[in-house]
Amino acid sequence: MWLAREMTFMCGTIYASVDVILAGSSIAHDSYSSRSVTEDIQRTPAITWLMNFTYDLIAKLRKEVDGTSPSPLGFEVDYHRARHATDPRDKVYGLLAISDTTTADNYMEPVVADYSKPVREVFSIAAAHCLLNTIGWRGLSYIGDRSRYRIPDLPSWVPDYTQAIPWRLLQRRSEDTFKTATHQQVCIEYDINSPYTICSPYSYFDTITAATTAYWEDIEGYSQMIEILNLALNPFPVKTSGGDNVLSVMARTLTADQAGIYDYDSYDFVGQFGEMTYSMLWLSISKNPEMVYQLLKNPEASLSKALFSTGIQDRGDLLPSLLHPYRQIYKTEEQMELESKPTESQDQSLKARTSLIQLDWGSASHKRSLFRTKKGHLGLAPQTIQVGDEVGILQGAEVPHVFRRDSGSETSLSLVGDAYVYGIMHGELESEGLEFIRVRLV
Repeated sequence: MWLAREMTFMCGTIYASVDVILAGSSIAHDSYSSRSVTEDIQRTPAITWLMNFTYDLIAKLRKEVDGTSPSPLGFEVDYHRARHATDPRDKVYGLLAISDTTTADNYMEPVVADYSKPVREVFSIAAAHCLLNTIGWRGLSYIGDRSRYRIPDLPSWVPDYTQAIPWRLLQRRSEDTFKTATHQQVCIEYDINSPYTICSPYSYFDTITAATTAYWEDIEGYSQMIEILNLALNPFPVKTSGGDNVLSVMARTLTADQAGIYDYDSYDFVGQFGEMTYSMLWLSISKNPEMVYQLLKNPEASLSKALFSTGIQDRGDLLPSLLHPYRQIYKTEEQMELESKPTESQDQSLKARTSLIQLDWGSASHKRSLFRTKKGHLGLAPQTIQVGDEVGILQGAEVPHVFRRDSGSETSLSLVGDAYVYGIMHGELESEGLEFIRVRLV
C-alpha cells in the first residue's frame, strides 16, 4: 500500500501541487459559469477538457467537504473516454477507486479488477453497468462510429471506451430529450456469465426501405438534394402531421428537431431550409439555359417541367407548390440575365441567409444517413444503416434505435445505432398499445 502525502501533478517540465491546481480550477469554474463567457467558447473541446478536469478535482479530491458521493462506474467510464491508458482495461479498472461499482438493487456483483479477462469482456461489463444505472437506455447513444473502433469483436451495444464520445453527442443538453414510445420502465436482463449479450423487451416499428447520405458541405451539391427529395417523395410522400409538409418534415428530420436549440434567438429554420433547397435545385436547372429562360418568363407554368428535367420524380406535382414561396430568390430576367448560374453576389446573399440552417443541419446529420420506412416515416440514423434494417423501440427507451436481425435467430438483434424518426419522437406511440417481445442484443 502506498500513501501519497503531498500530491504533485507533472507534465513534462511543468509541475504544480494539488492546492495550486484546485485554486486555479475554482477560478476557471467561476469564469466558465459567468455570463461573460460566450456559448461558443463554452462548446470548444479545450474548455470541455478543462471543465472535466475541474469537476474531477472538486468532486474527487474534495468530496469529503461537499458530500459528493461516487458516480456509477458506467458514468465514469463514459466520462473519461477521451483519456488515455496503456492497457485498455485500465479505462475501466483505473476508475474503480473513484466509482460506485454497484448497480441498482444490487443486480450485479461489484466490479473488481481481473486482468485475466479480455478487453472485450471488461468493456462489456462496464457497458452493462452504464445501461443498468442510467435512464432511458441513454448509454446506447454513446456508441459512436464503429469504423473507428480499435478493440475488435465488441458486442453491438458496447462502446469502444478507447474512443472519445462524438462531439455531436456531447453537445446535447438536458432539454434535448424526447418522450418517445412509452413511459414504461426500462427492463434489462444481464448475466455476467454470458457477458456479451443483454436482453430486453422490444417492439418492432418499421423496416427501412431506402437510405441516402444526410449531409454534405457543398452548397452546390444539388444532385444529393435531388436524391433526398426523391427519397421523401417516392413511392409516395412521407408521412406528415399537424401543419407540416414534406419540406418541413425534411427540415425537422435533417436537424433531428434540434434547429435553433443552441441559439439564444430562434429563427425560421423551415423557411431557411426551403430557400436552400430551392437554390440547390435552381443551380441544377441553370445547367439548361433554355429552361432558365422559360422559368424566368413564366415560373408558374414551367417549374414542374424544370424540376422534372433535374430528375425529380414528383408524380403528384407536390413540390412546385411547396417551393412557391421561395421564387423571389431568382424571379426576374434582369436579375439572372440568362446566365447559366446565379451571380456571385446572389450566391453570397443566399449563403448568408441560410447559414444557420446549414450549421444545425451539419451538427445533426454529419456522418449520418436519411432513411424512409415501408410505412412512409422519415428518419435519421448512423451512416452504417442498410435497406432491410428495422426501426424498433426498446422498452423505456427515450429514442428509437435501428437494429439488424442476426441470421439464424428470430430473437437476436445487432444494434446499428440510435435514430430520429419524425412523428414518433414526442410520445405519439404511447396510445398505440405497443406489443413487446423479449430479444437479445448481441
